[in-house]
Amino acid sequence: MSWPAGSRGAHRFRDRTDGSDDNYQSAAFVDFKRWMASTADRDPLKVSRDRLQASIVEELANRFQLGV
Repeated sequence: MSWPAGSRGAHRFRDRTDGSDDNYQSAAFVDFKRWMASTADRDPLKVSRDRLQASIVEELANRFQLGV
């Protein structure tokens, strides 16, 4: 599997402890989970969970102005 063109990419989904990259992490997580949910070989039981996690993180990021 590879990331779709134009995505923020897995190589940018990294752990930062100083909080300087929280908005980017949130956006990358949302992109990743939505992408995983859309792959043809994804376990059907995990698809709805991936979509729900993406929606929750996006909502929290918007609520706390992290800019997803």
